[in-house]
Amino acid sequence: MWRRLLCFGICFALVAGVRAAMNPDVLKVGGVYSIGEQHGPVKRVALEKVRFSFPLGVPVPRTRYRALENEYDRKGQLLLRMSYYGYEKQSGYGTYEYVRDAVGRVIEEVHGSDSFPRSFSIRSTYDDNGNCIEKTGVNNQGDVFSRQRFDYDAHGRCIVDLAMQRDGTVQRTVRYSYEDDEAAKPSEAAYYDQHDQLERRIAYEYTDTGEIASATVRNSVGAVESKTTNTYDDEGDLVRTVTKRGQGGYSSRCNKQGDVVETAVYDNKGKLVVRSVRVYTYDEHGNWTQCVELRTTLLIGGKLIMTPYEFSFQKIEYYEDEDAAPEAKEPQ
Repeated sequence: MWRRLLCFGICFALVAGVRAAMNPDVLKVGGVYSIGEQHGPVKRVALEKVRFSFPLGVPVPRTRYRALENEYDRKGQLLLRMSYYGYEKQSGYGTYEYVRDAVGRVIEEVHGSDSFPRSFSIRSTYDDNGNCIEKTGVNNQGDVFSRQRFDYDAHGRCIVDLAMQRDGTVQRTVRYSYEDDEAAKPSEAAYYDQHDQLERRIAYEYTDTGEIASATVRNSVGAVESKTTNTYDDEGDLVRTVTKRGQGGYSSRCNKQGDVVETAVYDNKGKLVVRSVRVYTYDEHGNWTQCVELRTTLLIGGKLIMTPYEFSFQKIEYYEDEDAAPEAKEPQ
């Protein structure tokens, strides 16, 4: 009897979940999530989600919330990002405004919130070759609180990344090595702490087209902490990523659009802990507008089944021919 009731409850929850997801009046605000690469003349993207809870293993729609909103210019460059946060109700939001120069480089990233429209900013300086040589953190009073400096070799490749306090004290150093003078991307990145003591190294291998084939992370004594391997199709599109940490790790698989369609997480004994599957709906530009994520859920009786975990929606607004793109703002 209880099996029938459980099956009925799951079916009812699925129907209720879809209806709740489609109901614009159930809008609530929550955590920050990523908006990926967009196609076409995108003007604005608003990411919204419906999250489920699982009382007695039955999926029940818990809340709908807005997570993130991006605004772009006609060149596809990010102008403004808003991240909403809170649980069950909006408790605030953060803003990130990108000020660019005439050639499209970010010269200032202005951080704000609902309480402080201009909390602080990160200002970027470039050399005559177009390389970013310094990023300076400035608070709303105009005082410098952090610096990040970049050094380049004769081939224009970054070889040192220094994170410093406002007085110039080094907090973290990254040194990049290259296989030879022709290499455009580093073969290794070595991370050092404020005392210039090695913390970890990351060794990179690349495909013939310059994509990352693998990245191996070693600690300060050379022991492997993790290794990530990427697999690409004949057209150079990423199809699978596997990261191993001892016997555990995780993997993901992408579709032709580059969106993740399946993920799996394994514990230190190599046992599958979580598996999720994502199903997308796309518009005429190839951007996804709806995503249903299913995850493994342990039901009464010890059975694992795929149940709804989250519904995601991207409301996308495109530039029309008569639309005028926002102009790049000059720094204050």
